[in-house]
Amino acid sequence: MLKKRNRIGFTLCLVLIIGIISSLLTCTAVGAVDEPTVAPYTSHITSYVGVDIDVKFRLFHTYNDERLFVNVYNSKGKIVASTDDYFGEDDDVEQIFTFTWLAKKSKAKAGEYKLVATMAYYTYGEWQLCSEDTVVAITLKNIPAPKLKSAKNVKGKKITAKWSAVSKAAKYQVKIGSKTYTAKKTSYTAKKLKKGKTYKVAVRAYRNKRWSKWSNSKKVKVNK
Repeated sequence: MLKKRNRIGFTLCLVLIIGIISSLLTCTAVGAVDEPTVAPYTSHITSYVGVDIDVKFRLFHTYNDERLFVNVYNSKGKIVASTDDYFGEDDDVEQIFTFTWLAKKSKAKAGEYKLVATMAYYTYGEWQLCSEDTVVAITLKNIPAPKLKSAKNVKGKKITAKWSAVSKAAKYQVKIGSKTYTAKKTSYTAKKLKKGKTYKVAVRAYRNKRWSKWSNSKKVKVNK
């Protein structure tokens, strides 16, 4: 009989402890900070040198006063672009925010970059940073160089060069020997060359107000 009463007492104590813990957890949940959040549409962006980059976020607005800090860091940890935007009670609870990195204006070079977005909210008379940052990796590549497909001597002391197209290229520059020529299409014929002379041929593309690297080269001897 005594053992049975002890078991009942132990069970009651256990139920009481569980109730206290549950109550504490409930209180903690009620008092927990409902932080604003900013979620990117993508975690990685690849673009080319000389192109402005738009990074879109979905922002969830939970306080009357909030700020969004965005910084772009290069591989050495230096800030190369930044913005600081304010959101008030008149703004929508959920909205789309776009940060435009003027990479073209800043003349950013090819390499790896990191965009860090941090929300802050005003509570109890001071600004509080959210517990987590949002990170978007950005890779900038050089403008792709065209591939020189062929370079041949044709009758009349001429050399005709043909190459692969580069997407969105405004024009091309063909180098034949010490001279350069401008072409709009993916082929060019240079005239009035010297018979018996060997010329080195290469080509590059122009896009976003920048030149690509020179393509592979070919040597052509003018025999006819």
